[in-house]
Amino acid sequence: WGTVFGDDNMAAAVIDRVVHHGRLLQFRGESYRVKHALMK
Repeated sequence: WGTVFGDDNMAAAVIDRVVHHGRLLQFRGESYRVKHALMK
């Protein structure tokens, strides 16, 4: 991620903010991506 944000410290700061303020969402049921995957 350091190359994406141009700096390893900046990448760590952005990821820290996202994780800190984020919420975990859990969905029940079958995954659309798994159901429609090309490789089964």
